[in-house]
Amino acid sequence: MSMAIALPTNQVRLTNVAVVRLTKGGKRFEVACYKNKIVDYRTGKEQNMDEVLQIDNVFTNVSKGILANKKDMKKIFGIDDETLIIQEILKSGQVQISEKERDAYYENVWREVANFVSEKCVNPSNNRRYTPDMIRQAMKMAEFSAHPTRSVKQQFLDCVKLLIAKDVLPIERAKMHLRIQVDASNDDIQLYNESIDYVKSIGAVVVKGEGAANEDNWRCIDLHLCPSHYRDVDQFCNKNDGKARLEVVQVCVIEEGDAGLEMDMSRRFVIAKQQSDTVSGADTGNEMGDVDDVTRRMKNELKVEGEEGSMYDDIPTSSRKNAKKDKKKSKKAKRREKEEEAERHERKQKELARQEERALRLISEKESIASPQSSIMQVEASNAGNDEKLSSCNTCGGSFTKIQYRAHFRSDWHRYNLKLKMAGAPAVSEEEFKLSDIDFF
Repeated sequence: MSMAIALPTNQVRLTNVAVVRLTKGGKRFEVACYKNKIVDYRTGKEQNMDEVLQIDNVFTNVSKGILANKKDMKKIFGIDDETLIIQEILKSGQVQISEKERDAYYENVWREVANFVSEKCVNPSNNRRYTPDMIRQAMKMAEFSAHPTRSVKQQFLDCVKLLIAKDVLPIERAKMHLRIQVDASNDDIQLYNESIDYVKSIGAVVVKGEGAANEDNWRCIDLHLCPSHYRDVDQFCNKNDGKARLEVVQVCVIEEGDAGLEMDMSRRFVIAKQQSDTVSGADTGNEMGDVDDVTRRMKNELKVEGEEGSMYDDIPTSSRKNAKKDKKKSKKAKRREKEEEAERHERKQKELARQEERALRLISEKESIASPQSSIMQVEASNAGNDEKLSSCNTCGGSFTKIQYRAHFRSDWHRYNLKLKMAGAPAVSEEEFKLSDIDFF
């Protein structure tokens, strides 16, 4: 006759525990929570304490199951309500988590900051957003580290300031589209003129200003303003006793849609022409001036691109331990870094020289600009005659070896021509594509 094994029924097994510990009055108090809920509770995402706590008790040692003395809690906290004591422990206590969970939290904060920067910031040259991958790579190059307690918005502002200070890539916060409405019932235009002078003094760009009053007896001023000056404009409108009011038309003024090749080429040459007029005052019809413009644009692109292949590197986790290890480098490691920096500088100089030669060739060969595909097809056809194993692309044209053929279908040039083909536009050559807007990809 077998006897059944009697198991204790008064024990509670706690699994997936995150211990929140608070030391107060020389006593230690602990509560058992779920690992994935304590952070949401502190940030305000979770309000229900039953979803956070594993058990509604205060312990002196969770692992041993020792409950706290109620007399000690009343003496130290000054209250006998255990629910209020648990709330204070959850808000002020220290969370005991593992290193993997800490690294995962830092990685999530890192990605949230990068997405915030990608949504709220633009490239000043074309007023378009950067992709989150490019922002994360720039944050890595600027040595940005996430903070565990600060909000994502505060870290976003610090990250933008750091990227601008380190000059990793050209970036600025997207402008806000605001509208100031000035009372015109008394036919007094003085406040209207003061408003225009004030917004121009803080760096705003007046998009539209109506000197005449509308049907509601209000004069409107549309302007693009940096978000950091929004409070200043709001205070200016409030101090006029209702004679001026502020309206937000658009939070972020960003260029949307696909960047067409012709529009992008014309925009780049207009920017280069403006730079050459302000800096050197040279004649825009001179061909050497065009070469200098192309060279200047190539240098700016190389600053953004940096090292070859750097935009596709994996982003490591930004834990504090890894940051401390990186700071403690030996002399040999520092010397190796200097050598690598010298090699990167040499590669950049060679790339600049190659880009200058290509720019000179593109400007001198005017016929190739009118029909660039024909010359490229002739060269590739001659290469195909020498090697019978070359393969051609029906979309982009040209001939490639077996390895180049596979890499071509994964290239941005091929994808760009596919989009042009779907839109019913002719394909572009590789030279024209390299002069197009690389920020689109």
